[in-house]
Amino acid sequence: MRAFILPTLLILSIFACKKPVDTSFLLNEHESPEIKLVTLRDTLPNSSLSNLPIQELKGVKATYVSGRYTCYFEYNANQQEVLRAIDILPFDINTRLSDTQCRKMDGDFSLSGKRILSNQEINSSAFFWSINPEDFTYYECIKSPMRHTILLDKYSNKILHRIEIES
Repeated sequence: MRAFILPTLLILSIFACKKPVDTSFLLNEHESPEIKLVTLRDTLPNSSLSNLPIQELKGVKATYVSGRYTCYFEYNANQQEVLRAIDILPFDINTRLSDTQCRKMDGDFSLSGKRILSNQEINSSAFFWSINPEDFTYYECIKSPMRHTILLDKYSNKILHRIEIES
């Protein structure tokens, strides 16, 4: 009987161990994106921004070989009008779930998301990541295929806006 216990425990322990998840494909994709300057008006439909006075300060786009890209913007505008403009953006109803309104996120914005980004993307979008999260209220809105993360400065009309696009 004891002769069966040890081999059985050994076999069970092999199946109980989880194989580490291979994330090397993420690291390869994130090594060297193409970085270029971009404006908010280049990224979103003109119809959604036509009546919205926006003073654009910065905008960068990081594009990866896979076709995925992320845009970062810093601009001044009426915060509530920007949220309403994002609310009415069109979305692809055939592919994924989308939000009909921007959702206010509970708690402070987490800067931990940058840990999976390339150094080039982090450096080019430092204005977005080098903040005090307590100074902002943040919202998220999925308008397939776009995911909007919108940080509203509590003390001014400054807006930090991140748009992720999966391809």
